[in-house]
Amino acid sequence: MEPYRVSGFRCPTCPETPLREFQDRLICNECHGIMLDEKDYVASCADLGARAFTLERTNETPTTTGCPRCERAMTSVHTVLAPIKVSADVLRCERDGLWLAGGQITRVFALVSRRTGSQGGAYYSQTGRIGLDELPVSRHGPASGSLAISDWRSRPRRRAPTVTPINLYGEQKLPCPACTTSELRFVGDRYACELCTGTFVQNDALESMVMDISKALWDVPAPTGTAGARACPVCTKTMVVEDLERVPIDRCAEHGVWFDLHELTVALENASHQFDPRGIRAWIKKLFTRDAAD
Repeated sequence: MEPYRVSGFRCPTCPETPLREFQDRLICNECHGIMLDEKDYVASCADLGARAFTLERTNETPTTTGCPRCERAMTSVHTVLAPIKVSADVLRCERDGLWLAGGQITRVFALVSRRTGSQGGAYYSQTGRIGLDELPVSRHGPASGSLAISDWRSRPRRRAPTVTPINLYGEQKLPCPACTTSELRFVGDRYACELCTGTFVQNDALESMVMDISKALWDVPAPTGTAGARACPVCTKTMVVEDLERVPIDRCAEHGVWFDLHELTVALENASHQFDPRGIRAWIKKLFTRDAAD
């Protein structure tokens, strides 16, 4: 694997910060922005969604912000991935590609995953008790692999794979905070452990999940808990233990939230209690199971 390296390019959002280069992409560790070629952006979303997309551009206007690579002034443009209508307002250099500010790439991936139903691939046991998300739970525990949010890469593809999906941490080996000896697998808008079935969700992706089902603005609240025993899989700092939507979780203020088995589904249900619970359960079930069209 190509190692991370600091480039001589500066971040358009925080100019004092040098960007790191990885597989022809530029990433800012400070604001989590990313610059990549347009074809790379579309192909990576298509690889994640397992179907072809086209990128539509509208409302393109000049700016004074220079491209990190060629220093030419970029334009501000509204982009839409068709036909699933995932949009993002980005900066664009005609020669070098798109700059997505902090959190945008995570939100785009979260929406692509949910709107295409591509999160699936998990095989659930048909015996045993039913969990809070209305999915069967193995009688013999998650280590058997009968209940797992499996790696999306193992699902049947409708098209040949193109490039490794883009994510700030998707190309790194992240240790499971609960198991410690296993690694998390990137599944589009979160990182899953196949051993304990826990999930690590980046802050931006969690906000996107809640807003997607509630149709209302929602921000991850500032941490108020106390230090726990688990380490953040990204920075390895001790995470804070507190309640999120009446669910006890472990969280890193900078990087995201760790949910044990079923905690994510319960938190999403609690965050959307004012809506039809049947609709929320259907949304959550789609999030975790194989798309019926597959």
